[in-house]
Amino acid sequence: MRNPLAAISGHVELAWTQSSEEDVKKQLTQAIAEIDRLTRLTSDLMWLSESREIRKEWCDIQPLVEKAWSAIQTEAQKNLTLDMALHDDRIYADPDRFEQILINLFKNAAEAVLSEGVLKVRVRQDEKAHCVVIEDDGPGIPDE
Repeated sequence: MRNPLAAISGHVELAWTQSSEEDVKKQLTQAIAEIDRLTRLTSDLMWLSESREIRKEWCDIQPLVEKAWSAIQTEAQKNLTLDMALHDDRIYADPDRFEQILINLFKNAAEAVLSEGVLKVRVRQDEKAHCVVIEDDGPGIPDE
């Protein structure tokens, strides 16, 4: 939550010191975008902190991935492609919570991608567990 707050602070400070009206509008537009991001993060945290009953059931992974993908596509406002390598994989989970986890991971990956990119979703499994892998082709995290 600190990243959006720092970004908002920086944009507002720059807007305050800028002399050009166009620059001020640009900085305030970026600040508003960060406020929206912080609002989404807060909503996600509140959703996760709710003490709801966990309703586990066997569910197909692919429809949950597709629903989560649909939920973030318009919000991302980027040219993103989903590359799925899912078969008839099923998991024992709460479908609502699992979908929310996927939405959060997709949002994070979409933020890492520049203007267009590919998000890959794969499932690895062994005798004991499934591992859902989400990869993006963004620049990655700097070593710093």
